[in-house]
Amino acid sequence: MNPYYYDELPAVMDDEAAMAVAFVLLGVLGVILLFCLIFWIIRSMSLHAVAKRRGISKAWLSWLPIGNKWILGSLSDQYQHLALGQIKSRRKILLVLELIGFAMVLLAIPAGIAQAVARISGEQPELYFLSQSAFSLVSTAVSIVTLVFSHICNYDLYRSCDPKNAVVYLVIGILIPVTEPFFYLANRKKDNGMPKPEPVEPVL
Repeated sequence: MNPYYYDELPAVMDDEAAMAVAFVLLGVLGVILLFCLIFWIIRSMSLHAVAKRRGISKAWLSWLPIGNKWILGSLSDQYQHLALGQIKSRRKILLVLELIGFAMVLLAIPAGIAQAVARISGEQPELYFLSQSAFSLVSTAVSIVTLVFSHICNYDLYRSCDPKNAVVYLVIGILIPVTEPFFYLANRKKDNGMPKPEPVEPVL
């Protein structure tokens, strides 16, 4: 008799084991969400502190999902203008990319439902598969471009705060993304790379 052959399948998981697994999974999910919230608070608080000190309009947008990219882009544009004498519009580029990404996330839900219905009904599944593949490709491209522009703006932020360590912050932040909020926190009170305002002579 083959020892690897079973006349009956193993019994399904009992209720107590299923509940234990569910609690473990919920616990892991809860820990992940807690850390995500902590990282979000650290990042938003630090970005808000820098933006408010430098006179960026509506610095409170740092606490909003899309608004924080606008503030990050505004800080980058400010640095480019004051320190390098260049006019950039990275805040607008980041805003458009974020809005496109958000719209594509919303469109992904009905697109997925349509593909599922097509598979069940058997109506031109190849067409839906191709459209879904094209949608995923465009979504991935938008995400990559957004990430690249975010890192460019991060580099300007680091250069405006601590130019000597800007490259180190950028590289580590790219390789280990969870470190980025802590780099924001460490630099929230620094302006070492920003030009000093010229003293105003008193009017006699």
